Amino acid sequence: NTNIIALLNQIKTDVIQPGACKEPDGYLQFRWIVNKIIAQMTVPLVQNLFHYSSEQNEKFLELYALALLPQIAACSTAEFDWFLEELVMEDLNQQDFPEVVSRLQALYPCLGITCQDVGSYKNGAIRKCSDSAVVNDIAGYTPERDVSEILKLDRDVLRINILMGWE
Repeated sequence: NTNIIALLNQIKTDVIQPGACKEPDGYLQFRWIVNKIIAQMTVPLVQNLFHYSSEQNEKFLELYALALLPQIAACSTAEFDWFLEELVMEDLNQQDFPEVVSRLQALYPCLGITCQDVGSYKNGAIRKCSDSAVVNDIAGYTPERDVSEILKLDRDVLRINILMGWE
């Protein structure tokens, strides 16, 4: 909640008060901050998914899995299929719980969240992962700076296609 309130205040000070909304491209900064807010809203979904997985509460586990699946689908259709099968279509086998954690943590960058955002669970029952500061190769090319925000355009296009298919 603290992060979301800080982002809402950022909209107020960076977009609304200076009158950026009146500019032709003023919506861009607004949209960028809103995307960060949406990502922060994913954090409690992940935390609760971990909680109800460890508590073996199938109904709430399925609820939080269903809430996360659209975001996962926008990141990876293969991961979407895996999470759908493991957490919704079947009862979670507790031996698979570590794989659920590691697969979901691998999706954090695409979901727009960090290991720091999610934190650890129950005094280390699920250890806090570490965020990578490494700039990854892209199709054999190593960029000189972090271009992950630009690469999210592909994810945004995929999300639009997913939403358009819901009619």
